[in-house]
Amino acid sequence: MNRKFLARFSAWSSAIAFAAACSLSAQTSYTLIDIGALTGGNTVVKKINLSDDAAGQSGKRYGVHTRAFVRTGGKLVDLGTLSGGDYSSASDVNHRTAVVGESNTSTGIHAFLWDKAGGLQDLGTLPGDTGSRAFAISDSDSVVGYSSGAKGVTAFLWSKSAGMTSLGTLGGNESEAFGINNPGAVVGVSSTSSGDKHAFLWTSSGSMQDLGVLPGDMVSEGFELVTFREFASA
Repeated sequence: MNRKFLARFSAWSSAIAFAAACSLSAQTSYTLIDIGALTGGNTVVKKINLSDDAAGQSGKRYGVHTRAFVRTGGKLVDLGTLSGGDYSSASDVNHRTAVVGESNTSTGIHAFLWDKAGGLQDLGTLPGDTGSRAFAISDSDSVVGYSSGAKGVTAFLWSKSAGMTSLGTLGGNESEAFGINNPGAVVGVSSTSSGDKHAFLWTSSGSMQDLGVLPGDMVSEGFELVTFREFASA
């Protein structure tokens, strides 16, 4: 083995060792933390924001006494239920610790919005419907989910200024909205005129766009939507 090859081999070995050391030093360690539970012993976290506020549901075994919660400041806060209800579950929490989810009432399941200032607010339903569920909230408190009734299930967008509005469908009779980003774009799933279910992207300027499916597939769904700015802020 000549000296030139030995020198190169030594340089490569040093580079590999240095890269491995950098990789190890860059690794992040994680610790599991038991956040406890409300009355009962079960807790399910659905979402967490950049301030480590978490939202979900907690209750006894088999779903008894299930309540929506938000964990903020290291403590679980029971969000209660809407009037006449005995069940609630939180689906999302935004950066100002506003929470959305669902609760039963004396007549059915309704979407709710909770914050520290206003408490639990019933978001109602689209005209003629009897139930609703909320799945996501933006930092400006725009909420998406679906409203349901005798005519089917329809994706909605709710805001403080406009209330609950229908996002329509892709030509079928059903749609559900699962995600919204801060600019106000919405994703979800809708049935088409052929009866297949396709992921959609909705914007205030372009309405509902069919995102299609992968080659050879028939069904797609959209669940989460973020922007580069949201990644950068993390």
